[in-house]
Amino acid sequence: MRTKEQTLFSVIIPVFNSWDRLELCLDALQKQSIDKDLFEIIIVNNGSTLPMPDGMDLPENAEIVNETQPGSYVARNTGFSFADGNILAFTDSDCIPDENWLVNAENCLHQSTCDLVGGKVQIFQDDEENKYGYLYE
Repeated sequence: MRTKEQTLFSVIIPVFNSWDRLELCLDALQKQSIDKDLFEIIIVNNGSTLPMPDGMDLPENAEIVNETQPGSYVARNTGFSFADGNILAFTDSDCIPDENWLVNAENCLHQSTCDLVGGKVQIFQDDEENKYGYLYE
């Protein structure tokens, strides 16, 4: 069991109705190359109108909190207020983080004088989605 002192990362994920995509994101986070005891996952339900699916299991290192005021930035700030980690890591429910996402962020932060790190975002086209957003990116 993780203690507050051991929590290196707080991964904060705002979610609005995209429970199916969140499952993919959570699966990718459980495949991170760092020990699961080193990070917590804070899912911020940002006023979803669809309930979380009955069969959806949250990982042991994840918790869900609620924020009724709309907006991903408000949801991220709410997640921050629950965070125990030394490093905040933000992703979205429709993202699939690379298995080395957290370890690469830690390495970059420790090998430089920077206070924040961004990474490559690879956009993918879902057959059911609007292709214009994909083409724009």
